[in-house]
Amino acid sequence: MAQPLHIVPSGGEADPSEDFVALLTQHQQVLLAFVLGLVPKRANAEDVLQRANVVLWRKRGDFQAGTSFRSWAFSVARWEARAFLQEQGRASWLVFDDEAAALLADRLAAVPAPALGARADALRKCLAELGEEHARLIVDRYQSGLGFREIAQRGGRSEAGLRVTMHRLKVALRRCITKKLGIPR
Repeated sequence: MAQPLHIVPSGGEADPSEDFVALLTQHQQVLLAFVLGLVPKRANAEDVLQRANVVLWRKRGDFQAGTSFRSWAFSVARWEARAFLQEQGRASWLVFDDEAAALLADRLAAVPAPALGARADALRKCLAELGEEHARLIVDRYQSGLGFREIAQRGGRSEAGLRVTMHRLKVALRRCITKKLGIPR
């Protein structure tokens, strides 16, 4: 696990706010991955992440140095995701109960940040290998959060046919990512 950065201003004393900003910045990618598991649509997840960042900043004095920043930040993000979904009237989207969300947070906290970056890089490369049309389908569905019906109508294809294509694309992406990361099957 990456060690927190200790920034020392010219006066020689460490500035706790700068340390906190460094920790928060260092954990943005893993926090977004966690929130994406709780909230549908990337744009919503990014909004929740920003809300969580604001709460984390306000409560920065509560963070105890030497404890797990990830675990603390995941806890805040989980509560912000729940509040967001309730505000949207979409609490049913939160598939996980508190225990499952805590387990997910613990599992993600144990994943080294470089491993998440390598997986994201592999995904980008594999999307590029799919070709523009197929990559657009994946982006429309999983990043933009469009439904199968809307994507099918845009592309002038049947919804059932699109579902089959998407399944095949997900299988191809999984295989490609596994190969690029050198993970044995």
